[in-house]
Amino acid sequence: MGVVAQSRTSRLGRLAGLGFVAAAAAVTCVGMAVPAAAAQGQVLYTDSVDAIPNSYVVVFKDSVSTQNVDSHVRTATAKYGGQARYTYRAALHGYAATMTEQQARTVAADPAVAFVQQDRTVRILDVQPNPPSWGLDRVDQRDLPLDNSYTFDTRASNVAAYVIDTGIRTTHETFGGRATFLTNTTGDGNNTDCNGHGTHVAGTVGGAQYGVAKAVRLTAVKVLGCTGSGSFAGVAAGVDWVTG
Repeated sequence: MGVVAQSRTSRLGRLAGLGFVAAAAAVTCVGMAVPAAAAQGQVLYTDSVDAIPNSYVVVFKDSVSTQNVDSHVRTATAKYGGQARYTYRAALHGYAATMTEQQARTVAADPAVAFVQQDRTVRILDVQPNPPSWGLDRVDQRDLPLDNSYTFDTRASNVAAYVIDTGIRTTHETFGGRATFLTNTTGDGNNTDCNGHGTHVAGTVGGAQYGVAKAVRLTAVKVLGCTGSGSFAGVAAGVDWVTG
C-alpha cells in the first residue's frame, strides 16, 4: 500500500478524490428497518468489480465535529439500520457499516452525510523491481550517468514511518529492532506479515542494507491480509488510526 507522511488538506476532498475514505475504533449498532418511502441518495462505486456486497463507508460533512461523530453514528444506524464496524474520528468523520443497498441510499440522502460509497477490495499492485543497488544509486542524483554510490546526510533516527500494508516482519535483522507492530484492521487476528509485501516496503524505507532512511523508526499498520488483499473500510481504519 504505502507509507504515511503527515499532511492535512481538505478532509473530504482528499479522501473522495482517492476513491476511499480513511482509526480504528469499532462500534456495533443495529438499527430499525428503513421506511419504504424514505428519500434515496447516490451511493458511489456500486458498479465496481471489486465491490464488497452489503458493505459501505459513510462520510459526514465537515459540520459534524470529532466530538459528535459517535452520536451521529448511533443516530444514523438507529434511524436507517445497519451494523457499524468502524468509526472514523481523526482522518475523517464517518463510519463503515454492513447494510443493504437500500439502507445505504437512504443514509446518503441524510443532510449530515457528505457521501456514501460501496466498500471495495484493495490489493497489492504488481511491481517491476530494480536491483536495490541501482535504486539507491538513482535516489541521490538527478543526472546520469550514475556514480555508483548512495550519498545521504542523515539516517533519520528522529523520524517515525507508518507502513500501511501487509504488516512488517519486525524480527528481520535489517530493521535492527527499529520496527514495531501496533495495529491490525484486517480482522484476521494474525499480527505478522504473512504476505511479505509490507516487509519489502519497510526494507525500502528503512532497512539497514537497502533502505533510504537507515535509522528510521518503523511501525506496521496491517490493512491487508495474507493474500495481499483487504477492504477500503479496513484501509481507511488504518489511515484513521495513524492520523489519530
